[in-house]
Amino acid sequence: MNKFDSMGNQDIKENFKTSLRINSIDIFRAITMFLMIFVNDLWTLEGMPKWLLHAEANEDYLGFSDIIFPAFLFIVGLSIPLAIQARQIKGETDKNTFFHVISRAASLLIMGFFHVNLSSYNHSLALLPKPVWQILITVSFFLIWLDYRQILQQRIYFSIILVTLPIL
Repeated sequence: MNKFDSMGNQDIKENFKTSLRINSIDIFRAITMFLMIFVNDLWTLEGMPKWLLHAEANEDYLGFSDIIFPAFLFIVGLSIPLAIQARQIKGETDKNTFFHVISRAASLLIMGFFHVNLSSYNHSLALLPKPVWQILITVSFFLIWLDYRQILQQRIYFSIILVTLPIL
């Protein structure tokens, strides 16, 4: 039984924005994301302590870098049921929640595809320098996937998407 079972449906919607966030999850997620970025660049540095690096395949220990991804998976596994419950409390249908999950997964895969393949960027064939291209695609992702519907009319929202899609 959760804290919303005894409340009326209208009370749930009014209290939803302030009462459902769990600060410890948000803080742990932020720390984990920061550490994921940090440990991904450790291999480029020299003289790093061995305990900070990934363990080699034939070594029997965990380096600090080896525990970050499991921490990320833990927080994702913890957050998914809470996010689904929050959508149910808002009154969203299972169908809308399913399509939201699919669209979020697709957008993350598309962004990951573009950013992972930056390592094979061909400077001689490209029209733009790599840093400019990287900034452009990142800004384009923000412009495409930010939710403007609460701020702008639907027509302007789709215009922004149509303008930024050709950049990709």
